[in-house]
Amino acid sequence: KESIYKYLIKVYEAENSTDLNNLTAVNNIYDWKRLFKQQYILSMKSIIQNKVLAVCQNDEASDFSEPLYDTVLFQWFEKNLYPFSSALLCDTSGTLRTELSISLAENFTKVRSQKLFEIVADYPDSIPSLRELKQT
Repeated sequence: KESIYKYLIKVYEAENSTDLNNLTAVNNIYDWKRLFKQQYILSMKSIIQNKVLAVCQNDEASDFSEPLYDTVLFQWFEKNLYPFSSALLCDTSGTLRTELSISLAENFTKVRSQKLFEIVADYPDSIPSLRELKQT
């Protein structure tokens, strides 16, 4: 499982369509989608968690004056992670999108909630962050 996780992270981070095509072909030939689907999803959730932490711990994000979820994280999800995940697992029903977008919202809410004292201390400059936390 660990080697699958590491390989999947490597393929995602390389943004190499040849590697993704090769992995997708192997998935189809050996039906790995079915065998390793849960491991793939756990890997995607780990990528989400790492991205949320990286974005929220950025110096610019620490002033809480700009929203991050819709403008940064969800755009990244829609443009990068979901297309990769969907190609890998051939998601036609949309259940993968739902599961991963819930994971994105949960991770963001968890990280922002841990910084709630700092957000409140920065009030009224932090109003965008408070609204965003309420929405997610």
